[in-house]
Amino acid sequence: MFTDSSQVLPLNLNLSYDHQWTFRRQFHVSPFNDRSGFYTVSVKSPGHPLKFRVPDQDTEGRIPLPAICVRLYADPDSTSSVEPGPSSLMPVQERPSVGKLKLVANLQTTFALPLMTRNVIKQVLKQPLMLFLTMARILYHAGILHFLKRLDIFPRPEPHLVATSTPLPDAVPGGGVGWQEEGMLEAYTHELVLRFLHRRTVETGISVILTPSNSSISPTKILAVSDSTDTSTLEVSYLSPRFFVALFMCPSSVHSLLLGCEANDIFRVSSRDLFLTVFSCTSYNKTSFFQRMLQSLRRARISDSSNMTSPIVHFLDTNCSMAILATSAVVFSLIVFFDFLEKTIFQAAGVRFVKGTKPWNPWERPMDLDASRKDGEIVHGSVRRE
Repeated sequence: MFTDSSQVLPLNLNLSYDHQWTFRRQFHVSPFNDRSGFYTVSVKSPGHPLKFRVPDQDTEGRIPLPAICVRLYADPDSTSSVEPGPSSLMPVQERPSVGKLKLVANLQTTFALPLMTRNVIKQVLKQPLMLFLTMARILYHAGILHFLKRLDIFPRPEPHLVATSTPLPDAVPGGGVGWQEEGMLEAYTHELVLRFLHRRTVETGISVILTPSNSSISPTKILAVSDSTDTSTLEVSYLSPRFFVALFMCPSSVHSLLLGCEANDIFRVSSRDLFLTVFSCTSYNKTSFFQRMLQSLRRARISDSSNMTSPIVHFLDTNCSMAILATSAVVFSLIVFFDFLEKTIFQAAGVRFVKGTKPWNPWERPMDLDASRKDGEIVHGSVRRE
């Protein structure tokens, strides 16, 4: 069925719908709202094509047209709770308790045509610029909301974990998620971590399984060779390749857990103790200039108020050639430069982020978030600045 959705009518409370679902928000839609809350989607099924219209006519001879209504509800107590984890679709008899109604988007079509090639071409010729104006219209209205209505921005979060045979408590069935490709810098840190883990599994006898959320990528299994059947296994589930960047940029495994696991929820570990054992600095006799310089740069990005200690040499910098250390220094500099460039562009444009969510220097986010929690300033849904 091909429909004309150019006319959005006021909400018709008397319209009856054929289907309705209520489910928790699982994906990022608007930069002016976080992922908390629930959707209720109501759908009126469309009528049949022209030659089959008679059976679809109501008592007054009218042909039913497709209609969609989407309602966004806040959490029951969104002002005092953190952003909840997602859940799967819920049946009607287990409809969740929702909060206040925040937004209603109602679409009632003015006419419907069969989905045929000639009808699609006809509509495109009638409105040839419609497809090309979509992004411009989005940016125009986003500018109004941000600069005139004073709504602050939430950065785009990582997709939620995909359910597996042994799903995590907040895992959801995957499908239709546009996963970001691994960048050049992320690929380098990924390879560096794998090289390190192949060596550490031999040294510690601990097997490691790295499971990405992207179901199209197979888990990486690095198994320890041991005569004993009672071997430990560390399982790490990560949302994006930023997991490897976090390991590379943090001065120690303790810092990695704080930044990537506790503050930003980039990855999860099956055992904190096993993680700290595997991702630790192996023995070394002497340090080189590049090793000391890289570790100094990592420490410099952390606030002086942090009381966590870090080793003299980073675990990824041990047993590395001078060429690898020099490359790591270049990669580290590029990551810092891109953070600075991103910050400069956003500040020059006057873009305001919700406190504790700025996308640059990742160590600013957990500190701002912690300060917001202490001051009771965290507001879910949307944030308007006076």
